[in-house]
Amino acid sequence: MNKQHGFSLIELMIAVAIVGILMGVAMPSYKQFVDRGRIADAEQTITRLGMAMEKHNSMFNTYEGAAISNQAVGTIDQNKLTSIDSEIQNYYDFTILQADRLSYVLLAKPASGKIEIDCSIVEYDVIKGLYLRNKSDNKVCDERG
Repeated sequence: MNKQHGFSLIELMIAVAIVGILMGVAMPSYKQFVDRGRIADAEQTITRLGMAMEKHNSMFNTYEGAAISNQAVGTIDQNKLTSIDSEIQNYYDFTILQADRLSYVLLAKPASGKIEIDCSIVEYDVIKGLYLRNKSDNKVCDERG
């Protein structure tokens, strides 16, 4: 008798189908997990920028002038404040939303199409604290204090 060893084509197709179904279920969860990690990285970066703003305030007695061209608001000047990790810069844009002598607001907004979770805009107000906003309607979705 001649016995053949191995898998039939049907068995291989069933195995491939099962793997495909498992990947279809697992990938969205994995993507959401990675996005949550990036939001946490943005929160950490915005907290570090807040500490840099406090240092700027202690040196100049104002929060103004921390942006590029000594403007009160706008793009954060890397040389004046702190370096932002290049990995998180691929996913978030960091700006000074408002700054005056007594207060400031920092904003980390997801780059277009990079973060799929709606509650992913990170905002830090020196008076109100850290909170997250929805991309869709800009409402506060999570207050971190």
